[in-house]
Amino acid sequence: MMNRLHHAAGFAGAYWWDSAWGIFIAIVSVGLFVIGVTGVYLWFKIHTERLIGVILLVLSLGYSLTLLVLIRAAG
Repeated sequence: MMNRLHHAAGFAGAYWWDSAWGIFIAIVSVGLFVIGVTGVYLWFKIHTERLIGVILLVLSLGYSLTLLVLIRAAG
């Protein structure tokens, strides 16, 4: 089932749950975009939090890139 979830695209599915899944994915995608945009806005507005933000950004980027390299090397 998890594999097939990634094959459905758009809002016009054969069944009602295909359309509901497309709407759900659209809502989640817009929500994630809004969270990212507001995060960048707050990054420039709240100057006292920048050091913590930079530290978290560097740690998460390092973690993500390490996982990406390990996954690509294992595959």
